[in-house]
Amino acid sequence: MTITIREGGPDDLPAVLGMLDSSVEWLVSQGRTVQWGTEPLSRHEKTVAAVVRAMGEGTTYIAEVDGVPAATLTLTDGPGSYLSHLPAPGEAERYVHWLASDRRFKGRGAGRALLEHAARVTREAGVGLLRVDCYAAGVIEAVATVVQMREGFVHANVNLERPLDTGARLVGAAARPAAIGHAMSNGFGFGGFNTSVVFGRTGQ
Repeated sequence: MTITIREGGPDDLPAVLGMLDSSVEWLVSQGRTVQWGTEPLSRHEKTVAAVVRAMGEGTTYIAEVDGVPAATLTLTDGPGSYLSHLPAPGEAERYVHWLASDRRFKGRGAGRALLEHAARVTREAGVGLLRVDCYAAGVIEAVATVVQMREGFVHANVNLERPLDTGARLVGAAARPAAIGHAMSNGFGFGGFNTSVVFGRTGQ
């Protein structure tokens, strides 16, 4: 199995919408209809327009498994107009939109490869902040933790200006290089699931 990542374009819109529809189908099968509803997103004109707009404003990436589109995301310079209510981070950023995969390729690593690619492209551009438009933030946080371990950095503490504990080893306003052997991702959430996952490098 070979995973390759390429830039997408207007001709990839049907494939991108197909992956979004596949994600909706899976969410519905899990009883999770709050995020994207129950109907294929490709049937909603406003949603299709939003996808097209994001693709035009940023760069779309397609992860292919043995030459077949399996996952997608679009990377832009900011959250976009529909998330204009979010506070500005006060620094350059990159923002991940429309992250989705074809569920036929679940467990193949295409989504992980895409997020790692987005993190790498962001760092190579000299940008220290990468944000993701997502509903299940705990999952993305766990993936972000693994990406930082593999890439050897810790991300910035954005908008943290007056910490309660000034003696804590906080990263600060910019990302820093770091050799991370172990990391803990905490998920507290409004549902009260209160779970921590500890990641470690093989052999440590």
